Amino acid sequence: DTCYMQYKDCPPFWIVLAHIFAILFSIGMIWDILLTLSQRSLSSVSPMTYFFFLAFVAVIILSGFVIIEMLFPKQCLLPPPNL
Repeated sequence: DTCYMQYKDCPPFWIVLAHIFAILFSIGMIWDILLTLSQRSLSSVSPMTYFFFLAFVAVIILSGFVIIEMLFPKQCLLPPPNL
């Protein structure tokens, strides 16, 4: 027995869209931070730059996990227990 997501079980579109926007925004900000880092010497860069870089990476990872969890619930990913 395979698990298929029913139409009524789909997560709300606006939540999925918000997480996709967060991922795309974070990718854009990381790109901007990398451009800034490439134009300056590492000693002249503020420590907050590295903090924001790690924060945007964390946003990408967390939003990705949330989207995967919403679209593919655990009962669909894990095999059923053998009783």
